[in-house]
Amino acid sequence: MQEADGFYNREWAQKCIKFNDDVLSYLATLPSVDVVVLSSVYFQYLSPNLVLQRDKSNQVDGAGLADVPGSELLAGRALNDTVSAIRTLGKRVVLVAPPPSVSSVDNGRCIELKRTGKLYFGAHDSTCAMAESEFRYTHRPVTALLDRVSRDSDVPVFRFDSYLCNGRICMVEEDGVALYRDGGHFSYEGSAFLGMRLSLADRLGELAR
Repeated sequence: MQEADGFYNREWAQKCIKFNDDVLSYLATLPSVDVVVLSSVYFQYLSPNLVLQRDKSNQVDGAGLADVPGSELLAGRALNDTVSAIRTLGKRVVLVAPPPSVSSVDNGRCIELKRTGKLYFGAHDSTCAMAESEFRYTHRPVTALLDRVSRDSDVPVFRFDSYLCNGRICMVEEDGVALYRDGGHFSYEGSAFLGMRLSLADRLGELAR
């Protein structure tokens, strides 16, 4: 993914591609690694973002990289290729969907203000929980992408919403632990809490194929 200006520019995208290539090469030297977990917010690969695509027939910059609009189809093909390349190395793969989030609420900030007795405007209710319907609507493009890859590559997808959401709301804290640090990332404490509560390492290992 790249932006015309700012941090996520073309140079950043090229470095990202190189990093991914280096990781794949490194995996080939690690027979002890059995399961590879692929996780991302995924939105950056979809419309209206611009992405860099390998295109040997279009030597735009001498490196076989072309600027193209992001899309579910393009991202799905690329992710399928990544899954296939990892499996070729004898590894098993599992995808992890991003945590539930809504663009209008900073969950971490809401929890912080609630705990200090201050008001936060924009949250679904006084607990800072998210409306599940809004989360589902916001994440439709990512859900469609992961469903496509899961179907095309027969790869499982682990989704935190199966635990955090109950059909009405998605919780953002549990047992006094703030699960989020901002609008879309788990906090360090929340990550550790969910990892233990869900036996996440074991569960991902069981799902991977």
